[in-house]
Amino acid sequence: MEEMTRTEERVEFLQRLSRVIYVLKNDYYLEFMIIWYHRTKDQQKALYEIGRSIPGKIVTNCDGEIKISNHQLWIAADLVLIQYGKIVWGRCEGYERLGEVAFSEGLGWGGDWDEDGEEDPTDYDIYHVELRREV
Repeated sequence: MEEMTRTEERVEFLQRLSRVIYVLKNDYYLEFMIIWYHRTKDQQKALYEIGRSIPGKIVTNCDGEIKISNHQLWIAADLVLIQYGKIVWGRCEGYERLGEVAFSEGLGWGGDWDEDGEEDPTDYDIYHVELRREV
């Protein structure tokens, strides 16, 4: 991917994300809803504390300051599957399809962070899609 400005990255991400949602709905009859797009630094810091200073399972390795989340850069979103008017939580075929369609649009998927097609302990974020960036 050529070097893009932050604005171009955001536009590119939203275009790809829109195509993912469209394909899932029209080709696979799966309805997804965006539940989290942009995060502020304070929101990211609060999420980072879960599993550390706040009881619970660790949900992110990005602290919002030293390690910035792609949510803070407006190039990541969390989506949930809706079936019969209810949110479906947990790994299932619908989320696997989300990953396949996201990959086909050049997006990364948190359900297979290393893109090896195998479920690994770190491949837990099935709700997350993001613009892959060269680092």
